[in-house]
Formats: sequence, C-alpha cells, structure tokens
Amino acid sequence: MDHIQSIFNKTAIRRDNMWMYFIKDAVNVIKECEKELIILHGIDAFILNGKGIQPSMENSLWFKTDSKDNYKAAIEFLEREENSPYVYEVWYEGY
Repeated sequence: MDHIQSIFNKTAIRRDNMWMYFIKDAVNVIKECEKELIILHGIDAFILNGKGIQPSMENSLWFKTDSKDNYKAAIEFLEREENSPYVYEVWYEGY
C-alpha cells in the first residue's frame, strides 16, 4: 500500500487492484498528490451498476505531460455536472 492509499484506505471503493473514489474523495486524492508533489497522470471514470463496473472513456481524462496544471485541470474536470454519476480511479506516479 502506498502513501496515498494509506491515507484514503477507508474512502476507496476497492475491486481487485482498482482503487476508485466518489468525486469528493477523488478531489482529495488529487489535492494530496499536489501537496506531496506526486505526478498526476490521469483519471479513469467508471459507472457501478448491477451488471458490474463499466468503464467510461468519454468521462476519463489523461494528461500528455507532467505539468503542475494537471491537478487543477483534473479537479475542474471532476466538478463538471456530467461527471457526477461516475466513480474515478486516480492514476498518479507510483500507483
């Protein structure tokens, strides 16, 4: 378990090796990454339903560069109303 996982262990939705978060928790993970200067690579969206876990590429976000602006862009992306039905896997350096 890495540093971020140890902090958010109780708020994560875990399935095998996936650590998914509701939006408010995903935002907190991103803020912790920024605080610790951990590079943010992207966020994957998933819908949870009776059929299982369904990925949503159109509601996911990946960064081409390791910029300090990625944290803000990811949080702004998550706060869009159309992203509210999803849970997110946050991809950062070491995850």
